[in-house]
Amino acid sequence: MPMIKFFWQEDCPKCADAKLAIGKLEAEGVKVERYNTSSPGGLAEATLHDVLATPAIIIIEDGIEKKSWRGEVPSLEAIKKEL
Repeated sequence: MPMIKFFWQEDCPKCADAKLAIGKLEAEGVKVERYNTSSPGGLAEATLHDVLATPAIIIIEDGIEKKSWRGEVPSLEAIKKEL
């Protein structure tokens, strides 16, 4: 089953909308790992995934990046289509 890695930061103007979409997916049972890129651990994880802009939503399946959006907020439908 695919999972999502979600990267955000406090001063990101687009992150609030992304958090809403991610919250809806979590409510539907999608596994989500959240990372605040302002924290050392979040920044380290972002570096591993070449995240240079927030919000970033990365779909991981079998340990491999399947689809990602960096610096943009995709529609909920677009995310679900890739899951």
